[in-house]
Amino acid sequence: WGTYDVVPVSAQEMSLLSLASNWQVLQTPEYIEYSRKFRTATEALSAAASKKNLDESTAAYNRLTVRCVECHKYVRDVRMAKAD
Repeated sequence: WGTYDVVPVSAQEMSLLSLASNWQVLQTPEYIEYSRKFRTATEALSAAASKKNLDESTAAYNRLTVRCVECHKYVRDVRMAKAD
């Protein structure tokens, strides 16, 4: 498989992971929205890679990474607030 063949499959796997019960660490509207935005970002990455567009794939990957970081920061902040 070439890289462009692997990326859409991996992106779909990540999207499916975000639907798993062990992914649902919080039950807040904000967390649900972060998860939705993550799935949207995985779809964009998959679409860009399917078109074999390196620039678009790179940008989509970067947006996906930002979605991950934003959500992880949110979860950390919520957990820290609960610990206080």
